[in-house]
Amino acid sequence: MYKLVYHIGNQVEGRVMDCSICGSTIGKDISGWAGGHNSWPVNEGRCCGTCNDTKVLPARLINLGYTRKQATEMGNALMRADAITGEALGD
Repeated sequence: MYKLVYHIGNQVEGRVMDCSICGSTIGKDISGWAGGHNSWPVNEGRCCGTCNDTKVLPARLINLGYTRKQATEMGNALMRADAITGEALGD
């Protein structure tokens, strides 16, 4: 059912990880983690911080009952915070 995968740097099983949503390379975050984010419910894969903030988290909030407008505003707030710090908060 599930396959355990070990993440080393920004590689999984010797391959550079690409975002399963936009296709960009997943980079390391401030802590050094380069495994990206769980991209469910958008798709089954790993995603970059930008897609996590703008697509995945809003989709999860909508599933919890927030309106599309509320979820989008929260995603935009995360992107603004990322721009201020210069780092993706969860990427």
